[in-house]
Amino acid sequence: MPSKVNTARVILKVLGWLQIVVAVIFLLIFVATSVFIGTSGQEGAGVGSAVMGVTGVVIAIILGVIGVIHLLTAKGIAEKKNWAKIVGIVLGALSLPNIPVGTVLGIFILMGLIGEEANSWFGA
Repeated sequence: MPSKVNTARVILKVLGWLQIVVAVIFLLIFVATSVFIGTSGQEGAGVGSAVMGVTGVVIAIILGVIGVIHLLTAKGIAEKKNWAKIVGIVLGALSLPNIPVGTVLGIFILMGLIGEEANSWFGA
């Protein structure tokens, strides 16, 4: 595997695992907050607890799905799948506005998946 393509794959893999870890942390924070609100004994605490819990679950699911997409894309790149190249380019482009770290990582992903090395790897 060419080094630039491998770099893009590794970055996508790391971002995927980080996204899943963040999803779990968000879920734990929202569930703990939901429990604290629910046990406060104040008026409307049950509704607030439910809203907080549902919000946390929804955010965790969204972040987890995004993490899994990153991991599947990294696996697809290793297997020379053309769909993974396209999805990787999209994920790299979506990382660009996340200044400063996301911008740098997005640039590395795009450099790895766009160019001569990528074309030879994916057989374009």
